[in-house]
Amino acid sequence: MSSPEVPASDGGTLLRAIADRVLVERATGVLMHLLRLDADEAAAVLHRWSVEAGIEPESLADTLVNVTCLPDHPRAQELRLLRQLNENLLRERPAGTEE
Repeated sequence: MSSPEVPASDGGTLLRAIADRVLVERATGVLMHLLRLDADEAAAVLHRWSVEAGIEPESLADTLVNVTCLPDHPRAQELRLLRQLNENLLRERPAGTEE
């Protein structure tokens, strides 16, 4: 018995959704590390920041992961979003955890 064929566009959509989910999970991990949060708290922070910034969580996650892990990445030049991320990090970081 053969499996049903999946149209290329559906396969591409599925792959994009998986890639976006992985990116959001990576960003959640970054926030867990930087802010010393558990997974649920970090996911809530990421969601809240994306709402505050008016952008999709995947876009925020992409910027957060790339800027945090690759400071010379071209997206590091997006100063408005970086300033907002920095302000959020400072506001969210528990007292006494500055590095």
